[in-house]
Amino acid sequence: MNSVIGTSAGGSLDVGRLRTEFEPELQDLLSIVSDPPTAGGPAPAEPQGGGGVLSTPQAWSVAVYGAGRTLRHADARFTGWLADPSARTACLKLLDLARHGETRFGLIEMPDDGVIAICAAPAAAALAWTPGLTTQLSDPDAEAALVAFAPSRSVDLVRSAADAFGLTPLEARLVEALLQAPTLQVAADRLGVGRETAKEALANAMRKVGVERTTQLLSRIIDLISGAIEPATTAAELPPLSELTPAEARIAMALARGETAEAASRGLGLSIHTVKSHRKTIFSKLGINRARDLNRVMVELQELRRLTARAEVRPEAAQPGDGRLRVIAADAGRRVAMIDYGPASGRPIMVSHGLATGLRIAPALVEGLQRQGYRPLAPQRPGFGLTDIATGDYLATAADDMAAILDRLGAPRATVLAREGATAAAMAFGERHSDRLERAVLLNPRLPLDRPPADHPTIGDHISRFLMHNPRLIGTFFEALRRQSRSDLLHIMFQRVYAHAPADQACAARPEVRDHLVRDVQGLVARTSAGVTAEHLAYADGWRIPAGVIDARWHMAYSDQLWSEADLAAWRATGIAMDPLEGAGLLAQFTHAEALIALI
Repeated sequence: MNSVIGTSAGGSLDVGRLRTEFEPELQDLLSIVSDPPTAGGPAPAEPQGGGGVLSTPQAWSVAVYGAGRTLRHADARFTGWLADPSARTACLKLLDLARHGETRFGLIEMPDDGVIAICAAPAAAALAWTPGLTTQLSDPDAEAALVAFAPSRSVDLVRSAADAFGLTPLEARLVEALLQAPTLQVAADRLGVGRETAKEALANAMRKVGVERTTQLLSRIIDLISGAIEPATTAAELPPLSELTPAEARIAMALARGETAEAASRGLGLSIHTVKSHRKTIFSKLGINRARDLNRVMVELQELRRLTARAEVRPEAAQPGDGRLRVIAADAGRRVAMIDYGPASGRPIMVSHGLATGLRIAPALVEGLQRQGYRPLAPQRPGFGLTDIATGDYLATAADDMAAILDRLGAPRATVLAREGATAAAMAFGERHSDRLERAVLLNPRLPLDRPPADHPTIGDHISRFLMHNPRLIGTFFEALRRQSRSDLLHIMFQRVYAHAPADQACAARPEVRDHLVRDVQGLVARTSAGVTAEHLAYADGWRIPAGVIDARWHMAYSDQLWSEADLAAWRATGIAMDPLEGAGLLAQFTHAEALIALI
Protein backbone atom coordinates (compact mmCIF):
# COMPACT_ATOMS: atom_id res chain seq x y z
CA MET A 1 0.00 0.00 0.00
CA ASN A 2 1.17 3.48 -0.80
CA SER A 3 2.14 5.37 2.36
CA VAL A 4 0.73 8.75 1.31
CA ILE A 5 -2.55 9.55 3.01
CA GLY A 6 -4.81 12.42 1.94
CA THR A 7 -5.31 15.37 4.29
CA SER A 8 -8.47 17.29 5.00
CA ALA A 9 -7.08 20.25 3.10
CA GLY A 10 -6.74 18.18 -0.03
CA GLY A 11 -2.97 17.73 0.17
CA SER A 12 -1.14 14.63 1.33
CA LEU A 13 0.47 13.31 4.46
CA ASP A 14 3.60 11.27 3.85
CA VAL A 15 3.52 8.77 6.70
CA GLY A 16 6.72 7.12 5.53
CA ARG A 17 8.59 10.38 6.00
CA LEU A 18 6.75 11.02 9.26
CA ARG A 19 8.06 7.75 10.67
CA THR A 20 11.64 8.97 10.39
CA GLU A 21 10.84 11.82 12.80
CA PHE A 22 9.74 9.50 15.59
CA GLU A 23 11.98 7.62 17.95
CA PRO A 24 12.49 3.86 17.52
CA GLU A 25 9.88 2.80 20.08
CA LEU A 26 7.10 4.19 17.86
CA GLN A 27 8.22 2.68 14.57
CA ASP A 28 6.10 -0.45 14.90
CA LEU A 29 2.92 1.55 15.52
CA LEU A 30 3.49 3.87 12.59
CA SER A 31 4.42 0.94 10.38
CA ILE A 32 0.83 -0.28 10.77
CA VAL A 33 -0.33 3.04 9.33
CA SER A 34 2.02 3.08 6.36
CA ASP A 35 2.35 -0.65 5.63
CA PRO A 36 -0.80 -2.42 6.88
CA PRO A 37 -1.14 -6.15 6.24
CA THR A 38 -3.34 -7.24 3.35
CA ALA A 39 -3.73 -10.92 4.16
CA GLY A 40 -7.12 -12.36 4.94
CA GLY A 41 -9.15 -10.94 2.08
CA PRO A 42 -9.05 -8.56 -0.86
CA ALA A 43 -6.80 -5.56 -0.38
CA PRO A 44 -8.86 -2.43 0.24
CA ALA A 45 -8.67 0.41 -2.24
CA GLU A 46 -6.19 3.12 -1.44
CA PRO A 47 -7.86 5.43 1.09
CA GLN A 48 -8.11 9.03 -0.08
CA GLY A 49 -8.47 10.52 3.33
CA GLY A 50 -10.24 8.53 5.95
CA GLY A 51 -10.51 5.73 8.40
CA GLY A 52 -13.57 4.07 9.85
CA VAL A 53 -16.80 6.01 9.55
CA LEU A 54 -19.80 5.55 11.79
CA SER A 55 -22.58 5.62 9.25
CA THR A 56 -26.05 4.12 9.43
CA PRO A 57 -27.81 1.93 6.86
CA GLN A 58 -30.83 4.26 6.76
CA ALA A 59 -28.68 7.14 5.47
CA TRP A 60 -27.57 5.71 2.15
CA SER A 61 -28.35 3.24 -0.62
CA VAL A 62 -26.43 1.57 -3.44
CA ALA A 63 -26.96 0.29 -6.99
CA VAL A 64 -24.38 -1.81 -8.91
CA TYR A 65 -24.11 -1.67 -12.71
CA GLY A 66 -22.42 -3.88 -15.26
CA ALA A 67 -21.58 -3.64 -18.95
CA GLY A 68 -23.93 -1.67 -21.12
CA ARG A 69 -25.42 0.17 -18.13
CA THR A 70 -27.00 -3.08 -16.95
CA LEU A 71 -28.43 -2.84 -13.44
CA ARG A 72 -27.11 -5.88 -11.52
CA HIS A 73 -28.20 -4.93 -8.00
CA ALA A 74 -30.14 -2.15 -6.27
CA ASP A 75 -31.32 -2.15 -2.71
CA ALA A 76 -34.93 -1.30 -1.91
CA ARG A 77 -34.03 2.13 -0.55
CA PHE A 78 -32.25 3.09 -3.76
CA THR A 79 -35.21 2.25 -5.98
CA GLY A 80 -37.57 3.88 -3.50
CA TRP A 81 -35.61 7.13 -3.62
CA LEU A 82 -34.73 7.28 -7.32
CA ALA A 83 -37.16 4.87 -9.04
CA ASP A 84 -35.49 4.11 -12.40
CA PRO A 85 -32.07 5.85 -12.52
CA SER A 86 -31.61 4.85 -16.17
CA ALA A 87 -34.40 7.27 -17.03
CA ARG A 88 -32.39 10.19 -15.65
CA THR A 89 -29.81 11.78 -17.89
CA ALA A 90 -27.77 13.11 -14.97
CA CYS A 91 -27.51 9.60 -13.48
CA LEU A 92 -26.37 8.13 -16.78
CA LYS A 93 -23.67 10.75 -17.22
CA LEU A 94 -22.25 10.01 -13.77
CA LEU A 95 -22.52 6.28 -14.36
CA ASP A 96 -20.61 6.47 -17.65
CA LEU A 97 -17.79 8.41 -15.97
CA ALA A 98 -17.59 5.79 -13.21
CA ARG A 99 -17.48 2.95 -15.75
CA HIS A 100 -14.41 4.63 -17.24
CA GLY A 101 -12.59 4.82 -13.90
CA GLU A 102 -13.66 8.20 -12.51
CA THR A 103 -15.37 9.01 -9.21
CA ARG A 104 -17.87 11.83 -9.53
CA PHE A 105 -20.50 13.54 -7.39
CA GLY A 106 -23.78 15.11 -8.37
CA LEU A 107 -27.30 16.09 -7.36
CA ILE A 108 -30.16 14.10 -8.84
CA GLU A 109 -33.81 15.15 -8.91
CA MET A 110 -36.16 12.74 -7.19
CA PRO A 111 -39.70 11.78 -8.22
CA ASP A 112 -41.14 14.12 -5.56
CA ASP A 113 -39.17 17.09 -6.97
CA GLY A 114 -36.55 16.98 -4.22
CA VAL A 115 -32.85 16.45 -4.87
CA ILE A 116 -30.47 13.84 -3.55
CA ALA A 117 -26.67 13.70 -3.24
CA ILE A 118 -25.14 10.88 -5.26
CA CYS A 119 -21.68 9.51 -5.98
CA ALA A 120 -20.72 7.36 -8.95
CA ALA A 121 -17.58 5.24 -8.55
CA PRO A 122 -15.82 2.31 -10.22
CA ALA A 123 -16.76 -1.00 -8.62
CA ALA A 124 -13.21 -1.58 -7.34
CA ALA A 125 -13.22 1.73 -5.47
CA ALA A 126 -16.70 1.22 -4.04
CA LEU A 127 -15.73 -2.24 -2.79
CA ALA A 128 -13.55 -0.73 -0.06
CA TRP A 129 -16.24 1.42 1.55
CA THR A 130 -19.57 -0.21 0.73
CA PRO A 131 -20.47 -2.80 3.39
CA GLY A 132 -22.69 -5.74 2.55
CA LEU A 133 -22.02 -5.65 -1.20
CA THR A 134 -18.77 -7.59 -1.44
CA THR A 135 -20.31 -10.29 -3.63
CA GLN A 136 -21.99 -7.88 -6.05
CA LEU A 137 -19.01 -5.54 -6.40
CA SER A 138 -16.52 -8.40 -6.71
CA ASP A 139 -18.51 -9.78 -9.64
CA PRO A 140 -16.27 -9.56 -12.75
CA ASP A 141 -19.21 -8.03 -14.62
CA ALA A 142 -19.65 -5.23 -12.06
CA GLU A 143 -18.28 -1.99 -13.48
CA ALA A 144 -19.66 0.84 -11.36
CA ALA A 145 -21.76 1.74 -8.35
CA LEU A 146 -24.12 4.61 -7.64
CA VAL A 147 -24.28 5.60 -3.97
CA ALA A 148 -27.12 7.85 -2.83
CA PHE A 149 -26.85 9.61 0.54
CA ALA A 150 -30.00 11.13 2.04
CA PRO A 151 -30.18 10.79 5.84
CA SER A 152 -32.80 13.55 5.95
CA ARG A 153 -35.14 11.18 4.09
CA SER A 154 -35.02 8.67 6.94
CA VAL A 155 -37.85 9.15 9.42
CA ASP A 156 -36.00 6.99 11.95
CA LEU A 157 -32.83 9.10 11.78
CA VAL A 158 -34.72 12.39 12.05
CA ARG A 159 -36.63 11.11 15.06
CA SER A 160 -33.42 9.82 16.67
CA ALA A 161 -31.82 13.26 16.23
CA ALA A 162 -34.89 14.96 17.68
CA ASP A 163 -34.75 12.58 20.64
CA ALA A 164 -31.04 13.31 21.13
CA PHE A 165 -31.88 17.02 21.44
CA GLY A 166 -34.67 16.21 23.90
CA LEU A 167 -37.55 17.33 21.70
CA THR A 168 -41.10 16.31 22.58
CA PRO A 169 -43.06 14.09 20.17
CA LEU A 170 -44.89 17.13 18.75
CA GLU A 171 -41.64 19.08 18.34
CA ALA A 172 -40.04 16.07 16.63
CA ARG A 173 -42.96 15.65 14.23
CA LEU A 174 -42.84 19.36 13.44
CA VAL A 175 -39.12 19.19 12.60
CA GLU A 176 -39.78 16.18 10.41
CA ALA A 177 -42.54 18.07 8.58
CA LEU A 178 -40.45 21.24 8.19
CA LEU A 179 -37.72 19.30 6.38
CA GLN A 180 -40.19 18.88 3.51
CA ALA A 181 -42.85 21.58 3.98
CA PRO A 182 -42.26 25.04 2.41
CA THR A 183 -43.78 26.99 5.34
CA LEU A 184 -44.72 26.61 8.99
CA GLN A 185 -48.40 26.80 8.05
CA VAL A 186 -48.08 23.90 5.61
CA ALA A 187 -46.21 21.87 8.24
CA ALA A 188 -48.93 22.64 10.82
CA ASP A 189 -51.65 21.60 8.38
CA ARG A 190 -49.86 18.30 7.70
CA LEU A 191 -49.69 17.63 11.44
CA GLY A 192 -53.31 18.62 11.99
CA VAL A 193 -52.49 21.33 14.54
CA GLY A 194 -53.11 25.06 14.64
CA ARG A 195 -50.49 27.56 13.55
CA GLU A 196 -50.08 28.96 17.08
CA THR A 197 -49.51 25.46 18.48
CA ALA A 198 -46.91 24.80 15.78
CA LYS A 199 -45.29 28.19 16.41
CA GLU A 200 -44.98 27.46 20.13
CA ALA A 201 -43.54 23.99 19.47
CA LEU A 202 -41.04 25.50 17.03
CA ALA A 203 -39.92 28.10 19.59
CA ASN A 204 -39.43 25.40 22.23
CA ALA A 205 -37.43 23.23 19.81
CA MET A 206 -35.16 26.15 18.88
CA ARG A 207 -34.57 26.92 22.55
CA LYS A 208 -33.53 23.31 23.28
CA VAL A 209 -31.19 23.18 20.30
CA GLY A 210 -29.78 26.64 21.08
CA VAL A 211 -30.66 28.45 17.84
CA GLU A 212 -32.78 31.43 16.87
CA ARG A 213 -33.95 30.65 13.34
CA THR A 214 -35.80 27.75 11.71
CA THR A 215 -33.00 27.31 9.18
CA GLN A 216 -30.48 26.92 11.99
CA LEU A 217 -32.70 24.38 13.77
CA LEU A 218 -33.00 22.20 10.69
CA SER A 219 -29.27 22.63 10.05
CA ARG A 220 -28.50 21.20 13.49
CA ILE A 221 -30.78 18.24 12.87
CA ILE A 222 -29.21 17.58 9.47
CA ASP A 223 -25.69 17.87 10.88
CA LEU A 224 -26.50 15.29 13.55
CA ILE A 225 -28.19 12.75 11.29
CA SER A 226 -25.34 13.12 8.80
CA GLY A 227 -22.76 12.66 11.55
CA ALA A 228 -21.10 15.98 10.70
CA ILE A 229 -18.85 17.55 13.30
CA GLU A 230 -16.91 19.89 11.02
CA PRO A 231 -19.32 21.47 8.52
CA ALA A 232 -17.58 22.64 5.39
CA THR A 233 -16.41 26.24 5.63
CA THR A 234 -15.02 26.63 2.12
CA ALA A 235 -16.16 25.50 -1.30
CA ALA A 236 -12.92 23.50 -1.63
CA GLU A 237 -14.18 21.08 1.04
CA LEU A 238 -17.15 20.06 -1.10
CA PRO A 239 -17.10 17.59 -3.98
CA PRO A 240 -16.64 19.44 -7.28
CA LEU A 241 -20.02 20.10 -8.86
CA SER A 242 -20.19 20.98 -12.54
CA GLU A 243 -23.46 22.81 -11.86
CA LEU A 244 -21.80 25.59 -9.86
CA THR A 245 -19.07 28.02 -10.75
CA PRO A 246 -16.40 28.66 -8.07
CA ALA A 247 -18.02 32.00 -7.21
CA GLU A 248 -21.44 30.38 -6.88
CA ALA A 249 -20.00 27.61 -4.72
CA ARG A 250 -18.52 30.15 -2.29
CA ILE A 251 -21.85 31.95 -1.98
CA ALA A 252 -23.68 28.64 -1.62
CA MET A 253 -21.43 27.68 1.30
CA ALA A 254 -22.04 31.01 3.06
CA LEU A 255 -25.80 30.71 2.67
CA ALA A 256 -25.73 27.04 3.73
CA ARG A 257 -24.06 28.07 7.01
CA GLY A 258 -27.21 30.06 7.77
CA GLU A 259 -25.85 33.48 6.82
CA THR A 260 -28.28 36.03 5.42
CA ALA A 261 -27.64 37.50 1.99
CA GLU A 262 -26.45 40.68 3.73
CA ALA A 263 -23.97 38.79 5.95
CA ALA A 264 -22.72 36.76 2.99
CA SER A 265 -22.14 39.90 0.96
CA ARG A 266 -20.06 41.44 3.75
CA GLY A 267 -18.07 38.28 4.36
CA LEU A 268 -17.29 37.71 0.67
CA GLY A 269 -16.78 41.36 -0.24
CA LEU A 270 -19.60 41.33 -2.78
CA SER A 271 -22.57 43.58 -3.31
CA ILE A 272 -25.91 42.48 -1.93
CA HIS A 273 -27.29 42.55 -5.48
CA THR A 274 -24.59 40.11 -6.66
CA VAL A 275 -25.27 37.69 -3.80
CA LYS A 276 -29.04 37.72 -4.37
CA SER A 277 -28.59 37.27 -8.11
CA HIS A 278 -26.23 34.34 -7.57
CA ARG A 279 -28.56 32.84 -4.94
CA LYS A 280 -31.35 32.70 -7.51
CA THR A 281 -29.02 31.01 -10.00
CA ILE A 282 -27.74 28.54 -7.38
CA PHE A 283 -31.25 27.50 -6.41
CA SER A 284 -32.16 27.02 -10.08
CA LYS A 285 -29.06 24.95 -10.87
CA LEU A 286 -29.41 22.71 -7.82
CA GLY A 287 -33.15 22.22 -8.17
CA ILE A 288 -34.06 23.75 -4.79
CA ASN A 289 -35.97 26.82 -3.70
CA ARG A 290 -35.27 27.33 0.01
CA ALA A 291 -32.24 28.16 2.15
CA ARG A 292 -32.92 25.13 4.40
CA ASP A 293 -32.74 22.85 1.33
CA LEU A 294 -29.44 24.44 0.38
CA ASN A 295 -28.01 23.67 3.80
CA ARG A 296 -29.21 20.07 3.58
CA VAL A 297 -27.70 19.60 0.13
CA MET A 298 -24.34 21.09 1.11
CA VAL A 299 -24.05 19.02 4.31
CA GLU A 300 -25.12 15.78 2.66
CA LEU A 301 -22.72 16.32 -0.24
CA GLN A 302 -19.87 16.97 2.17
CA GLU A 303 -20.64 13.88 4.24
CA LEU A 304 -21.06 11.75 1.13
CA ARG A 305 -17.60 12.79 0.04
CA ARG A 306 -16.23 11.83 3.44
CA LEU A 307 -18.07 8.54 3.37
CA THR A 308 -16.67 7.59 -0.02
CA ALA A 309 -13.17 8.75 0.94
CA ARG A 310 -12.96 6.26 3.80
CA ALA A 311 -11.19 2.95 3.67
CA GLU A 312 -14.14 1.45 5.53
CA VAL A 313 -17.75 2.29 6.20
CA ARG A 314 -18.91 0.52 9.32
CA PRO A 315 -22.66 0.74 9.98
CA GLU A 316 -23.21 1.63 13.60
CA ALA A 317 -25.98 -0.54 14.99
CA ALA A 318 -27.28 -0.03 18.49
CA GLN A 319 -25.95 -2.53 21.01
CA PRO A 320 -27.63 -3.67 24.23
CA GLY A 321 -26.80 -1.31 27.08
CA ASP A 322 -25.41 1.41 24.79
CA GLY A 323 -27.36 4.15 26.52
CA ARG A 324 -29.09 7.09 24.91
CA LEU A 325 -27.28 9.71 22.82
CA ARG A 326 -28.14 13.19 24.08
CA VAL A 327 -27.10 16.50 22.56
CA ILE A 328 -27.43 19.83 24.34
CA ALA A 329 -26.71 23.43 23.45
CA ALA A 330 -23.95 25.01 25.52
CA ASP A 331 -22.69 28.60 25.42
CA ALA A 332 -22.56 30.25 21.99
CA GLY A 333 -24.81 27.52 20.59
CA ARG A 334 -22.13 24.85 20.77
CA ARG A 335 -23.30 21.27 20.41
CA VAL A 336 -22.29 19.05 23.35
CA ALA A 337 -22.91 15.30 23.11
CA MET A 338 -23.03 12.61 25.75
CA ILE A 339 -24.33 9.10 26.32
CA ASP A 340 -26.92 8.95 29.10
CA TYR A 341 -27.40 5.52 30.69
CA GLY A 342 -30.07 6.57 33.18
CA PRO A 343 -32.10 6.22 35.22
CA ALA A 344 -33.24 9.83 35.46
CA SER A 345 -33.71 9.43 39.22
CA GLY A 346 -30.06 8.43 39.77
CA ARG A 347 -27.27 10.64 41.08
CA PRO A 348 -25.24 11.93 38.09
CA ILE A 349 -21.75 10.56 37.61
CA MET A 350 -19.71 11.71 34.61
CA VAL A 351 -17.39 8.99 33.35
CA SER A 352 -14.91 10.77 31.08
CA HIS A 353 -13.30 8.97 28.16
CA GLY A 354 -9.54 8.66 27.82
CA LEU A 355 -7.36 9.38 24.79
CA ALA A 356 -9.68 7.68 22.30
CA THR A 357 -11.69 5.05 24.18
CA GLY A 358 -14.60 5.46 26.51
CA LEU A 359 -17.18 6.88 24.11
CA ARG A 360 -19.38 4.30 25.82
CA ILE A 361 -18.88 3.07 29.36
CA ALA A 362 -17.86 -0.53 30.02
CA PRO A 363 -21.07 -2.54 30.63
CA ALA A 364 -20.01 -3.94 34.02
CA LEU A 365 -19.19 -0.44 35.24
CA VAL A 366 -22.57 0.89 34.07
CA GLU A 367 -24.48 -1.90 35.77
CA GLY A 368 -22.52 -1.59 39.01
CA LEU A 369 -22.96 2.18 39.19
CA GLN A 370 -26.68 1.90 38.55
CA ARG A 371 -27.00 -0.65 41.35
CA GLN A 372 -25.45 1.94 43.67
CA GLY A 373 -28.03 4.55 42.69
CA TYR A 374 -25.97 6.45 40.10
CA ARG A 375 -26.90 7.75 36.65
CA PRO A 376 -23.82 7.14 34.46
CA LEU A 377 -23.12 9.81 31.84
CA ALA A 378 -20.37 9.69 29.24
CA PRO A 379 -19.71 13.27 28.06
CA GLN A 380 -17.73 13.81 24.85
CA ARG A 381 -15.11 16.51 25.29
CA PRO A 382 -14.68 19.34 22.73
CA GLY A 383 -13.71 18.01 19.29
CA PHE A 384 -14.37 14.39 20.27
CA GLY A 385 -17.31 12.40 18.96
CA LEU A 386 -20.20 14.71 18.11
CA THR A 387 -19.24 17.58 20.43
CA ASP A 388 -18.30 20.78 18.64
CA ILE A 389 -14.69 21.88 18.60
CA ALA A 390 -13.63 24.44 21.22
CA THR A 391 -13.17 27.90 19.74
CA GLY A 392 -11.45 29.32 22.83
CA ASP A 393 -9.51 27.82 25.72
CA TYR A 394 -9.85 24.03 25.42
CA LEU A 395 -9.86 23.13 29.12
CA ALA A 396 -12.21 25.97 30.09
CA THR A 397 -14.60 24.90 27.35
CA ALA A 398 -14.45 21.26 28.45
CA ALA A 399 -15.22 22.27 32.05
CA ASP A 400 -18.07 24.56 31.04
CA ASP A 401 -19.53 21.81 28.83
CA MET A 402 -19.77 19.58 31.90
CA ALA A 403 -21.58 22.34 33.78
CA ALA A 404 -23.93 22.79 30.83
CA ILE A 405 -24.80 19.09 30.98
CA LEU A 406 -25.74 19.44 34.65
CA ASP A 407 -27.82 22.50 33.82
CA ARG A 408 -29.78 20.56 31.21
CA LEU A 409 -30.32 17.67 33.64
CA GLY A 410 -31.39 20.06 36.38
CA ALA A 411 -28.73 18.56 38.65
CA PRO A 412 -26.85 20.74 41.16
CA ARG A 413 -23.78 18.49 41.43
CA ALA A 414 -22.15 15.39 39.98
CA THR A 415 -19.45 12.86 40.78
CA VAL A 416 -16.65 12.60 38.21
CA LEU A 417 -14.63 9.54 37.19
CA ALA A 418 -11.89 10.76 34.84
CA ARG A 419 -9.45 8.48 33.02
CA GLU A 420 -5.93 9.30 31.87
CA GLY A 421 -6.03 12.23 29.43
CA ALA A 422 -9.30 13.53 30.91
CA THR A 423 -7.39 14.54 34.05
CA ALA A 424 -6.83 18.17 33.05
CA ALA A 425 -10.46 18.69 31.96
CA ALA A 426 -11.78 17.14 35.19
CA MET A 427 -9.55 19.37 37.30
CA ALA A 428 -10.59 22.40 35.26
CA PHE A 429 -14.19 21.53 36.16
CA GLY A 430 -13.19 21.26 39.83
CA GLU A 431 -11.53 24.67 39.62
CA ARG A 432 -14.20 26.54 37.62
CA HIS A 433 -17.27 24.84 39.11
CA SER A 434 -16.14 23.64 42.51
CA ASP A 435 -19.62 23.98 44.00
CA ARG A 436 -20.94 21.48 41.45
CA LEU A 437 -18.41 18.72 42.19
CA GLU A 438 -19.64 16.04 44.59
CA ARG A 439 -16.62 13.73 44.40
CA ALA A 440 -13.85 12.99 41.91
CA VAL A 441 -11.90 9.83 41.18
CA LEU A 442 -8.92 10.03 38.82
CA LEU A 443 -8.10 6.71 37.17
CA ASN A 444 -4.44 6.50 36.10
CA PRO A 445 -4.28 10.30 35.84
CA ARG A 446 -1.92 11.95 33.45
CA LEU A 447 1.06 13.78 34.92
CA PRO A 448 1.82 17.43 34.09
CA LEU A 449 4.65 18.13 31.67
CA ASP A 450 7.02 19.18 34.45
CA ARG A 451 6.58 15.75 36.08
CA PRO A 452 7.33 13.31 33.26
CA PRO A 453 6.92 9.61 34.05
CA ALA A 454 10.14 8.05 35.28
CA ASP A 455 9.34 4.77 33.57
CA HIS A 456 7.67 4.07 30.22
CA PRO A 457 6.21 0.58 30.21
CA THR A 458 3.55 1.08 27.51
CA ILE A 459 3.56 2.40 23.98
CA GLY A 460 1.05 5.01 25.12
CA ASP A 461 3.64 6.33 27.55
CA HIS A 462 6.23 6.47 24.76
CA ILE A 463 3.84 8.40 22.54
CA SER A 464 2.98 10.91 25.27
CA ARG A 465 6.59 11.44 26.29
CA PHE A 466 7.70 12.00 22.72
CA LEU A 467 4.84 14.29 21.70
CA MET A 468 5.10 16.43 24.82
CA HIS A 469 8.64 17.31 23.81
CA ASN A 470 7.82 17.61 20.11
CA PRO A 471 4.49 19.50 20.10
CA ARG A 472 4.85 20.49 16.43
CA LEU A 473 4.17 16.84 15.56
CA ILE A 474 1.06 16.40 17.72
CA GLY A 475 -1.46 17.34 15.06
CA THR A 476 0.37 15.45 12.33
CA PHE A 477 0.68 12.29 14.39
CA PHE A 478 -2.96 12.06 15.42
CA GLU A 479 -4.19 12.98 11.98
CA ALA A 480 -2.07 10.16 10.56
CA LEU A 481 -3.61 7.67 12.95
CA ARG A 482 -7.12 9.04 12.49
CA ARG A 483 -6.90 8.58 8.76
CA GLN A 484 -6.20 4.90 9.23
CA SER A 485 -8.85 4.10 11.82
CA ARG A 486 -10.07 1.04 9.95
CA SER A 487 -11.21 -1.83 12.14
CA ASP A 488 -8.49 -4.23 11.00
CA LEU A 489 -5.71 -1.73 11.75
CA LEU A 490 -7.21 -0.84 15.12
CA HIS A 491 -7.29 -4.50 16.14
CA ILE A 492 -3.56 -4.74 15.38
CA MET A 493 -2.81 -1.50 17.22
CA PHE A 494 -4.65 -2.77 20.28
CA GLN A 495 -2.33 -5.78 20.36
CA ARG A 496 0.57 -3.31 20.80
CA VAL A 497 -1.18 -0.93 23.18
CA TYR A 498 -2.52 -3.59 25.56
CA ALA A 499 0.51 -5.90 25.55
CA HIS A 500 2.09 -4.76 28.83
CA ALA A 501 -0.29 -5.95 31.56
CA PRO A 502 -1.53 -9.58 31.61
CA ALA A 503 -5.00 -8.41 32.66
CA ASP A 504 -5.16 -6.16 29.60
CA GLN A 505 -4.01 -8.94 27.28
CA ALA A 506 -6.72 -11.28 28.52
CA CYS A 507 -9.40 -8.60 28.42
CA ALA A 508 -8.55 -7.32 24.94
CA ALA A 509 -8.56 -10.90 23.63
CA ARG A 510 -12.33 -11.03 24.20
CA PRO A 511 -14.14 -10.23 20.91
CA GLU A 512 -16.83 -8.14 22.59
CA VAL A 513 -14.20 -5.96 24.28
CA ARG A 514 -12.19 -5.51 21.07
CA ASP A 515 -15.35 -4.51 19.20
CA HIS A 516 -16.26 -2.11 22.00
CA LEU A 517 -12.82 -0.47 21.80
CA VAL A 518 -12.90 -0.25 17.99
CA ARG A 519 -16.29 1.43 18.04
CA ASP A 520 -15.04 3.82 20.71
CA VAL A 521 -12.06 4.96 18.65
CA GLN A 522 -14.09 5.35 15.49
CA GLY A 523 -16.85 7.19 17.33
CA LEU A 524 -14.50 9.58 19.14
CA VAL A 525 -11.84 10.44 16.58
CA ALA A 526 -12.68 9.00 13.16
CA ARG A 527 -14.24 12.28 11.98
CA THR A 528 -11.67 14.72 13.33
CA SER A 529 -8.44 14.73 15.27
CA ALA A 530 -9.14 18.25 16.59
CA GLY A 531 -10.11 17.11 20.08
CA VAL A 532 -7.22 14.78 20.79
CA THR A 533 -4.82 17.33 19.26
CA ALA A 534 -6.15 20.22 21.35
CA GLU A 535 -6.01 18.16 24.52
CA HIS A 536 -2.40 17.12 23.94
CA LEU A 537 -1.44 20.69 23.15
CA ALA A 538 -2.96 21.78 26.46
CA TYR A 539 -0.58 19.41 28.27
CA ALA A 540 2.36 20.37 26.04
CA ASP A 541 1.70 24.06 26.66
CA GLY A 542 2.48 23.52 30.32
CA TRP A 543 -0.68 22.41 32.08
CA ARG A 544 -0.27 22.30 35.85
CA ILE A 545 -2.48 20.87 38.59
CA PRO A 546 -4.54 23.90 39.68
CA ALA A 547 -3.53 25.19 43.08
CA GLY A 548 -6.04 24.54 45.86
CA VAL A 549 -8.28 22.24 43.82
CA ILE A 550 -7.40 18.93 45.48
CA ASP A 551 -9.25 18.44 48.73
CA ALA A 552 -11.00 15.58 50.54
CA ARG A 553 -13.36 15.08 47.57
CA TRP A 554 -10.53 13.93 45.29
CA HIS A 555 -9.25 10.38 45.04
CA MET A 556 -6.78 8.62 42.77
CA ALA A 557 -6.98 5.00 41.62
CA TYR A 558 -3.95 3.63 39.84
CA SER A 559 -3.10 0.37 38.10
CA ASP A 560 -0.15 -1.13 39.91
CA GLN A 561 1.13 -2.67 36.67
CA LEU A 562 1.73 0.77 35.15
CA TRP A 563 3.09 3.02 37.89
CA SER A 564 6.60 3.40 39.27
CA GLU A 565 7.32 4.73 42.75
CA ALA A 566 8.67 7.95 41.25
CA ASP A 567 5.40 8.52 39.38
CA LEU A 568 3.38 7.88 42.52
CA ALA A 569 5.55 10.27 44.53
CA ALA A 570 4.61 13.10 42.17
CA TRP A 571 0.92 12.58 42.94
CA ARG A 572 1.44 11.96 46.67
CA ALA A 573 2.95 15.42 46.85
CA THR A 574 -0.43 16.88 45.95
CA GLY A 575 -2.06 15.34 49.01
CA ILE A 576 -4.59 13.35 47.01
CA ALA A 577 -5.89 10.10 48.54
CA MET A 578 -4.55 7.11 46.60
CA ASP A 579 -5.45 3.45 46.18
CA PRO A 580 -3.87 0.78 43.96
CA LEU A 581 -5.86 -1.50 41.68
CA GLU A 582 -3.93 -4.73 42.04
CA GLY A 583 -3.17 -6.49 38.76
CA ALA A 584 -4.83 -3.79 36.67
CA GLY A 585 -3.55 -2.25 33.45
CA LEU A 586 -5.00 0.24 30.99
CA LEU A 587 -8.38 -1.51 30.83
CA ALA A 588 -9.20 -1.18 34.53
CA GLN A 589 -12.71 0.06 33.68
CA PHE A 590 -13.36 -3.45 32.30
CA THR A 591 -11.25 -5.62 34.58
CA HIS A 592 -11.66 -3.79 37.91
CA ALA A 593 -15.12 -2.27 37.69
CA GLU A 594 -16.17 -3.34 41.19
CA ALA A 595 -13.01 -1.92 42.77
CA LEU A 596 -13.63 1.42 41.05
CA ILE A 597 -17.23 1.48 42.20
CA ALA A 598 -16.10 0.82 45.77
CA LEU A 599 -13.81 3.87 45.61
CA ILE A 600 -16.60 6.03 44.19
